[in-house]
Amino acid sequence: MPPKKSTVNLITVLKFKRSRITYTIPFTSTTSLQHLKQQVADAINNSGGVQSDEPEREPVDEEDDEENIPVPKSEFIENGEEEQAEVLVTPEQLRIAVPQDMSSPYDNQWLELDDSMLQKIKFKDYNILAFGVDDEPFDIVEAAYEEDE
Repeated sequence: MPPKKSTVNLITVLKFKRSRITYTIPFTSTTSLQHLKQQVADAINNSGGVQSDEPEREPVDEEDDEENIPVPKSEFIENGEEEQAEVLVTPEQLRIAVPQDMSSPYDNQWLELDDSMLQKIKFKDYNILAFGVDDEPFDIVEAAYEEDE
């Protein structure tokens, strides 16, 4: 009989969220908080940085009105509108938190991580963690897809 395969995960995939933005990052080990912050900062900076001022969420009308369909903007057309500034971050600017209840992260009840907490936590694939830049509060939004009827 062949030997059984090991069930130990060599890579754990974690989701780091800020508002509506999610970075999915694989880790071979979570040795320190500084290592987590460095990986998240690299992912943010490699994707262009964080937006300095996130636009307000627009209320969604329930009516299907063809006149109100947003038109995609081309990156090649200059229309004089200012783009939101994207800011690169350093690991020192980042704060990372775990949900108080890992089964319901969208309740937005967070505990900021430190190295002692990190050693006690056993992460599973696709656990959701929140991150904030500087002193902003931890706040994430669940992605929603509404199917047309």
